[in-house]
Amino acid sequence: KWDRTKVFHWVFLVSGVTYALWRLSVSEESAFLVKELPRAFKPSRYGFQRKQDNTHYGWRTTRSFATENWKWLLLHPVLARATAHFAPSLVPIFYAAYPCLFAASQLSWEVTIAFLCQHAVFYAVTALRIPALSYVVAFLMLIHRRMGQKDVFLYL
Repeated sequence: KWDRTKVFHWVFLVSGVTYALWRLSVSEESAFLVKELPRAFKPSRYGFQRKQDNTHYGWRTTRSFATENWKWLLLHPVLARATAHFAPSLVPIFYAAYPCLFAASQLSWEVTIAFLCQHAVFYAVTALRIPALSYVVAFLMLIHRRMGQKDVFLYL
């Protein structure tokens, strides 16, 4: 239920974020960077006057992933809702099968098997109902992921 506190909270939050984004987009430093480093920026593909930063590798890969796989990303919630509406008992199977199909089609079957093994280990540990062990295994999975990340460009 909405009351004055919630309304104030959301108005304050939305206006603060909007103000911060507006100040960032019209700052003099932003215009200065475009003039000083023209090769670091490229024209927007979406028709905006503002040029896009082309130097951040993580943003470029995330943007290319989203633009290449937008059909998969938009289809997921639609199919999930349809599955929940028509066959609620199939929702857990859908949430296991859809990411596997996505990973197999976009990455490889090896990535899909690693994905399934990681989830099987985590579900087996949580079935033991020992929260501390679940946290330790989750931490080890995160550490393993971080240790496995290597910058390919360092070896070129």
